[in-house]
Amino acid sequence: MNRSSSHRRRIVTAVPILLLFAAGCLTALPVAAFKLGPHQQILQSTIYPRVGVAPFNQIVGDLLSGRGNLGSDQHQFDEYRHFDSAPSRAAVCDRANAAWGRFYAEIRDRVQPQNAPEYDQIGGLADARSSFGALTHALQDFYAHSNWVELHLAAGQQPQIATALFPTCVSTALPAGLETGYFDLAYGLGGCPNSPLNDAWIPLAGFSFCHETLNKDSDQTRHGRELVPGTNQTYHALAAQLAAAHTTALYDLVVNQLTIDWRVKFPQIRTDCLVTRVTVIDGTVPCRFARLNFINDSHNGGSRLADGTVVVRDSAGAVVVSKSVSKGSWPFPVVDVPRCLGGLRVEWQFYVDDAHITPTARTVSGNSQLSGIGCDADIHINPENLLTYLVRFTNSDTKIAAFTGITVTVNNGQRLVPVPGLIPSGTTIWMDLGQCNTVFNLDFIFQYIDPIDLSTPRTATPDPPPHQANAGCLDTYNFNLGGQIYGP
Repeated sequence: MNRSSSHRRRIVTAVPILLLFAAGCLTALPVAAFKLGPHQQILQSTIYPRVGVAPFNQIVGDLLSGRGNLGSDQHQFDEYRHFDSAPSRAAVCDRANAAWGRFYAEIRDRVQPQNAPEYDQIGGLADARSSFGALTHALQDFYAHSNWVELHLAAGQQPQIATALFPTCVSTALPAGLETGYFDLAYGLGGCPNSPLNDAWIPLAGFSFCHETLNKDSDQTRHGRELVPGTNQTYHALAAQLAAAHTTALYDLVVNQLTIDWRVKFPQIRTDCLVTRVTVIDGTVPCRFARLNFINDSHNGGSRLADGTVVVRDSAGAVVVSKSVSKGSWPFPVVDVPRCLGGLRVEWQFYVDDAHITPTARTVSGNSQLSGIGCDADIHINPENLLTYLVRFTNSDTKIAAFTGITVTVNNGQRLVPVPGLIPSGTTIWMDLGQCNTVFNLDFIFQYIDPIDLSTPRTATPDPPPHQANAGCLDTYNFNLGGQIYGP
């Protein structure tokens, strides 16, 4: 309500409960034996289903403490809390911008994550909730104290919520003729000059209405109990209906804006957790980022992993986080995810840091559905289960000019891998022996032409067979078979 500072010294009585939807009960949660005031009724129907009990109590607040929604009625001289004495749409915007500028800033800035690195303690929760309650009070008062409803009805329109009020009010987006009733306690509880002869209330110059004649605070006020023409609905009921709808929209607006602002302000904190801690949970839920821990389970450290990418998606396939992982992050790179991991899917691909340059760069990839238990997850990668076994063979023989062919015996004859064609001295070829985790040992059978007897194809095996498979799924052999057959 408008409380001109020039009249403050004249207020000597207890603070009157006059403002929009004045509370009939000072407890936050409803008790069946008591009738709830309209402010509280609106919060009960709109906010209570979406928040926890403790946050709701603090949002509602109470008159005696001056906190929360109900506590706004103790602050008699804060015009922005009650939208009173605004003779134009520009003045309405002044009050809206002042309310948002104060209360939203308090919600945003009073919340302080604590106890790093877990951030399981959040400071300023009660203050932030109280400020949100005060913001809802201001919004709800707009509908009871302005002629918003009356202007739309006069134009033959069904009144809708005034979305132009927050977060930044632009007067030109509001209807011409919008104003609120004049109120100043210097004129008593009616807040406006009046004629004692006929109970006519006379606003000051520049105002069209007195608060006493315009307000729709309850169904007991002179205008609030009047029926909307052509309906069985009172002006109070219609104003309260709009206030309730806009309170729901305001909650969503504040949450969305906080999510944006806190993501910038607290980059080390999960913003969804902060919102939850403010609105739903009093406890010790950690608000740190969730962690995806990648673990290289390569046997004996054989296959070293290098650069790669990790993509985390939600159940709808939308990307939650996409991150590059550098070679230097191994053996245990960690990917931070800005929400708990339940229901998410992680896709990953990493290059293999091979000792030799392979014909094509080798990669390992996979995807995993993350469980809903806890916020962290370990992703184990066993490259041997994903790679094929490659052998780089180089003919370093100087006595045998060329091998005519090679057959690789895998696992003592379980699989034969022929490599046809001539392999001249100094030539390197690659052989793919199949799935790495199935290769245990290997031996080579060489086909060649005897340089002494060129007409006789021969075969030979290098000593000592068999050769043990390399844990890295990559091996290299330089063979001088002629030295074994004919001596150095």
